[in-house]
Amino acid sequence: MLQNKKWKEADLETKYIMLKFAGRIDQGWLDKSSLENFPTKVILQIDQLWRQYSDERFGFATQKRIYLETGNKLEQINWETYNHFGEKVGWREGGMWKNYFDLEFSLNSPEGHLPFCCAGFNVCFIAHLALLKDL
Repeated sequence: MLQNKKWKEADLETKYIMLKFAGRIDQGWLDKSSLENFPTKVILQIDQLWRQYSDERFGFATQKRIYLETGNKLEQINWETYNHFGEKVGWREGGMWKNYFDLEFSLNSPEGHLPFCCAGFNVCFIAHLALLKDL
């Protein structure tokens, strides 16, 4: 799907793969514990594919870079700067988080827009990813 630039399908497949590895398909979202115990190798493989097929526009490493550029810190979640990150990657607009179906699934979307996080409410997915040294 990534190879064919089918961004929405690739995003949904990414979510499915992550939920499957975490054993949380029934819940449909990742919790803090599943993020902390998620296999780093799988995250790195997913990231590599997203970056490769989007010419570095998308992927977890791209999101990590933007997360840090927007004033966020490792091991410390600040919701104000996290909101700024959300605005920068196009997940948040006008002070509100976008619904999944309002996201833009194209190379014209903001850098770091995809893959979209699949963590639960009040769980900062990118903050956990940012802690990975290899990303």
